[in-house]
Amino acid sequence: MRRRLSDVPSRLDDPPQKIGYADGKWVHAAGSGGAAEATDKAVYLAISLRNVGSGIAVLHGWRFYPDFVRDDDHTPLEEFTRLTRDIYVPAGDVGFWQGAFRDSSVP
Repeated sequence: MRRRLSDVPSRLDDPPQKIGYADGKWVHAAGSGGAAEATDKAVYLAISLRNVGSGIAVLHGWRFYPDFVRDDDHTPLEEFTRLTRDIYVPAGDVGFWQGAFRDSSVP
């Protein structure tokens, strides 16, 4: 059974998140903020978020929407980009989401 995450943007007064990528790149996302950096090798994206649920949040992957789309149907798993590692956010705590575009041949 798939569940929707209980993650929401973090608060302005939450501590900044130092976010590392598998290739050694680091970015910082302030409370209630995000980060985006483009290099010759990749475009790095990250946001600070808060788990408002009563259980641990586990982020496995992500999907890019060029336009905002609200869809109540579940997205097929093959349309997700798998994270290099799972990200765990404890209940009621602050964490982050990260993603990167590395392969320019992928639409």
